[in-house]
Amino acid sequence: MNKKNNTQSIVFSGLLVATSIIFTRFLGFMALGGAVRISFGGLPIALAGALMGPFWGAMTGLVADLLGATLFPQGPFFPGFTLTAALSGLIPGLVLYGRKPSIRLIGLSSILSAVICSLILNTFWLTILLKKGFLVLLPTRIVSALAIAFIEAILLKVLLSAFKGRFGKTGRA
Repeated sequence: MNKKNNTQSIVFSGLLVATSIIFTRFLGFMALGGAVRISFGGLPIALAGALMGPFWGAMTGLVADLLGATLFPQGPFFPGFTLTAALSGLIPGLVLYGRKPSIRLIGLSSILSAVICSLILNTFWLTILLKKGFLVLLPTRIVSALAIAFIEAILLKVLLSAFKGRFGKTGRA
């Protein structure tokens, strides 16, 4: 990677970090006693992975979570959520980067992220923090995670179409 591409990735990643923090901390909200967060903070992180690759996707998620939790805390800091945020950028990077962003691949990426990050990992982290059983928290989280994944997949398709040929390898066959 040359200096120009590296600088472009750092700057774009920074913009996506800021967008993720705004979507999560200011435009999102907690529901059901903190068991469910409704926000689209994962969208900029997934976009980073899809446009710049798994490394930049993971770094965008990691930095967005660390900065958001430090500057605008919404509860105790828990490193498990930081790991999940990094994975939410890594997964789209692994599935989408360098491929033509078909609705099938975007859907696969969104479903994988929802199941691994939100339903499995974040639900497990919440069982530790809230001291409630995994199966107690899971049913309410399934509905919100899948609804958000569906909406994010549509928005990601629109955004990737808008960025086609302008950044990274996305959109190339």
